[in-house]
Amino acid sequence: MLQDLLSGSFHGGFHGMPASGEMIRARRIRPLATGGPERVPSLAAEVPTLLELGYSRRFDFTGFTGLFAPARVPEPILARLAAAFRSVATSPEMLRRLRAIDTAPGYEDPPTFRRSVIRTLRQWEELAASLDLYATG
Repeated sequence: MLQDLLSGSFHGGFHGMPASGEMIRARRIRPLATGGPERVPSLAAEVPTLLELGYSRRFDFTGFTGLFAPARVPEPILARLAAAFRSVATSPEMLRRLRAIDTAPGYEDPPTFRRSVIRTLRQWEELAASLDLYATG
């Protein structure tokens, strides 16, 4: 969708800062508002949140990045993967790099992350349904 926006064949969309930040800084696209409960740090002086503009809480969403594995991976391997991911995700260098691309760092243990993914999927499904995006006609 970002490529279509850049080419002018599409006139709007939701994009994360890691994908769109460089295009915003180069003034190739213009942010109108941000999702989530807080303003994006590098855009805070100019770009309000959707909530500040009066849109409903259904637009109060943020993205996530996480480590996924096949459902049948043995627990000892999952524990090792989770420990390695936590070590990298909470390292000072990774935190610095994430903040540099306007990504709010945070680490959730596997059960908490699983609940976050389920909640986020439910939010997007409810939003799509409420906007009738599943219509085929």
